[in-house]
Amino acid sequence: RNTVAEYILVALKHHGCSELVGDIAFSMYNKIAKNTSFSGRYPSMLAMTLVNLAAMNVFQRIPSTAWSGYDSCSYPTLLKHSKELKKTLEKMDDFHNLKHRVLGR
Repeated sequence: RNTVAEYILVALKHHGCSELVGDIAFSMYNKIAKNTSFSGRYPSMLAMTLVNLAAMNVFQRIPSTAWSGYDSCSYPTLLKHSKELKKTLEKMDDFHNLKHRVLGR
């Protein structure tokens, strides 16, 4: 897997996310793809961050313990990236529910 889109599909399947979460994750990716400040991130980390935020946007929670392990990332790293990306996405009017979600365990 080399692209963020491929990693998004893997993260969605791994965490058993709904199609709605997938649609939102891809929408978020399309919105930030033009933002060069996120281009230096690992595709897998960016994908996991987008899936995490997309799930939060529809009031679904992926437990912190689900992120740790061989097929995923460390939760503190995910949380750090989620906070940074959430600030950018909150400025857009497309993801209203993110403003009301608190990041953390």
